[in-house]
Amino acid sequence: MTRIALWARLVLSISAVVLRAQDQPATIATRLDRIVDASFKATRCPGLSVAVSTNNLIIYSTALGLSDVEQNVPLRTDSAHRLASLSKPVTGTIIMDLVQSSRLKIDTPVRTYLANLPAAYDRVTVRHLLSHQAGVRDYRDVAEVFSAVHYQTSRDALRTFVNDPLLFEAGTRTAYSTFGFTVAGAVAEAATQETFQQISKEFFRRYSIRGFDLDDPEAIVTKRVRGYLVN
Repeated sequence: MTRIALWARLVLSISAVVLRAQDQPATIATRLDRIVDASFKATRCPGLSVAVSTNNLIIYSTALGLSDVEQNVPLRTDSAHRLASLSKPVTGTIIMDLVQSSRLKIDTPVRTYLANLPAAYDRVTVRHLLSHQAGVRDYRDVAEVFSAVHYQTSRDALRTFVNDPLLFEAGTRTAYSTFGFTVAGAVAEAATQETFQQISKEFFRRYSIRGFDLDDPEAIVTKRVRGYLVN
């Protein structure tokens, strides 16, 4: 909670500076440098990257510290950070692009696409999955959170949790679930007959989205930032 509060203060401080000096880029940069430097020193993070945009224009960008402590590699503004759960809105956008192009139906039961799912998924739809209302469980423990097991496809990853009972009937409650998005990715694969990696890369290419890569532990990702835990 302490770290969350610190980041919240940082975001609020940055927002206040931008609001006070929207037409003075040099002033914004000077003030933000002071805020970011002070906030970074107050954390125990190896590195910190900050970007601020307004009206679809990046007006401030900086990187401090290291992306790899062991190799003493400086963090850069174009370093590839692990998005963790911020991948969910990206995944959701990719799924909705398939819906928009009629390759996937958002309110069709997912067993229409994945017939081998347990009968409990009869009433689960993609809409339920994307809104955390499917009843699919979340991580059980830290070992699941930081698992580096490699799966070739989202469909392969289903076996780690899909036979566990749903927490509630779809649409009756809301409960945050990372695995629910794994199911959504598997549905997209079944609907397109492509891996979610292929679907994602094609989406980024088609819309000229740069700066993203897939977080594959077996792949070489240019400028990948190492992950660390604060003890």
